[in-house]
Amino acid sequence: MKLKNGDGSLAISFGNILTMIVIIASCAVVYGSMDGSIGRLEEDVKRKADRELLQTHLDYISSQIQDLKVMVTKLHSEQ
Repeated sequence: MKLKNGDGSLAISFGNILTMIVIIASCAVVYGSMDGSIGRLEEDVKRKADRELLQTHLDYISSQIQDLKVMVTKLHSEQ
């Protein structure tokens, strides 16, 4: 791909212009694809973080319920 002829004038052919258009278009497509992939990954991470947080809360609530059951059982056995 020559940018200048031997006499100093610009030498840009149709093939060179077409190549530049294809490169620019492919960069745009790759950028859009990466942006979409990053968006999906962010959503997946948020969902997973929410699930882990809910699981932690459920574990804590379950342990509290178990403690309450033990306390009720002790109170009932003392009576």
